[in-house]
Amino acid sequence: MGYVDKNANILLLFLIVVSSTGLVAATVYFQKNFQTINKDYDQKVNELKKVSTELESQRQALEAIKSELLLKQSREQEFSEKFTTVKEEKKSLEETKVGLEKKAEILEQERIDAIAKEQKAEAALSDALIDLDKAERERDSCIGQKDACQRDLRSIQGSLTTFQSRLSNCKNTCGSPCEGT
Repeated sequence: MGYVDKNANILLLFLIVVSSTGLVAATVYFQKNFQTINKDYDQKVNELKKVSTELESQRQALEAIKSELLLKQSREQEFSEKFTTVKEEKKSLEETKVGLEKKAEILEQERIDAIAKEQKAEAALSDALIDLDKAERERDSCIGQKDACQRDLRSIQGSLTTFQSRLSNCKNTCGSPCEGT
């Protein structure tokens, strides 16, 4: 049994050495792999950080573009509303312009008619002034004739009074009207 114990110890020693060698080899192998994996992991983490940073900058750029787009949309809507308002005002002003042009034509025709009426009225006034002047001259002439007639009437009345007094004298003196006086 000593031989078996001795062989068993050697076998155990051999197994322990093989196991230790295998364990060391595995440790060295896994250590190298772990270092490689750590390097790959670190590289991937750095790449992930870069991608994350780039993604963040892209997200911020996207947010900025989104806000600009919203601003542009609101401005475009505001511009569209203003354009619509201006377009409606333009249409209204054009309609007003057409209406005012028609009124201007009507007023121009009325002005021409008023000028014609004024000219007719001035001509009628001129004729009336001429007629008035004639009437005043006729009146003055009639007044002169009336004055002359009144003088003649007074003269005739004076003569009549003289004749009546003579007639009366004749009647008193002769008893009948006198002839030849």
